Amino acid sequence: MLSRRQRRCSLWPMPGLVQETGKGRDRARDRHKHKGKDRAKVQIGNELAAITFTRRLALAAVSGLYDPYGYIAPITVQLRAATRVLFDPELNLGWDTPLPEYLQDWWREKLVMIMGVTRVVVPRGIRPPGVDQVLVMVFWDASKQAFATVIYLVWLHPDGNRVYLCCAKSKLAPNGMLSVPRLEL
Repeated sequence: MLSRRQRRCSLWPMPGLVQETGKGRDRARDRHKHKGKDRAKVQIGNELAAITFTRRLALAAVSGLYDPYGYIAPITVQLRAATRVLFDPELNLGWDTPLPEYLQDWWREKLVMIMGVTRVVVPRGIRPPGVDQVLVMVFWDASKQAFATVIYLVWLHPDGNRVYLCCAKSKLAPNGMLSVPRLEL
């Protein structure tokens, strides 16, 4: 009998997107590293060209992204917004019905961009040594499609300020008739 992970990977034809939590921890420098497969974007595009995207595969791609601190929030919010299009009654898509060609191309382009990232390093500790003063900067914005917030820490250092992205969060706006000022609350 297959384990849950084996079933998920056997259903999902793009194993480059499936990552395990805690993989790539650099204990000596106290940071997390993600080293993707060192493949050219052309090769990734060729691999994705062989896949026929369906609603099921598109949703699996969005659900398979793990980003607890929101470092790739601008990309994930675009993908989540694109999943709304897949449920449009005018398209009349089933779960395993191939997507129209323009949507196939869009999903390939976005997944090539994500899978083409070969190296990401995120420091676990974001406090520089010898610094005690910090400013917390919070920004947020909203539109009819989505709203987001981001938190930066600005460490006041005698040699110059150091800015670190602490975390970010994005969500899709509800499909109601909410105004943009109301969404920004």
